[in-house]
Amino acid sequence: MKAFEIRSPGDYGVTEAPEPVIGEEEVLVQVAYAAICHSDIDMLTGARRHLIRYPNIGGHEFAGTVVRAGHRVKGFRPGDRVACECIIRCGQCTGCDLGWNDCENYSELGFMQGGGFAEYCAVPARNCHRIADHVSFEQAASHLSMSRTATLQSRRGGTRGIGRLSRRSGRA
Repeated sequence: MKAFEIRSPGDYGVTEAPEPVIGEEEVLVQVAYAAICHSDIDMLTGARRHLIRYPNIGGHEFAGTVVRAGHRVKGFRPGDRVACECIIRCGQCTGCDLGWNDCENYSELGFMQGGGFAEYCAVPARNCHRIADHVSFEQAASHLSMSRTATLQSRRGGTRGIGRLSRRSGRA
């Protein structure tokens, strides 16, 4: 499959990569659209290196179609349209139990493991959100970034423009 690989800061390009092998609780998503945000630029330039594993296939805000599901996956089947949440939590540590964003076994699609800048991506099924047929893949992927930003801002005590935009787009 074709993928945009970031080998190290400043060293990146389109390459041929093997199709991901899914685990028993993962789905294989054929990526239809991947958004680009400032974090992707940080990955290309080497800013925030502590959060990134090189080499890597970037892309942490993406949407597509499920083409295969692991044998323990319930609720998703081939043909389902999904938006993929990038932050992978273990669901078993203290941070996860308390609902914090401090998972002790944290990983992230597009930063610490292969992401959506590829034809296919293996995604934990719990990180997939079904999208309605009238919502485009572009809208779904772009909304992931906007909603995460609005959530973080509201937790920090202010939503300003992006919070209003997120609430408004949720009604669209």
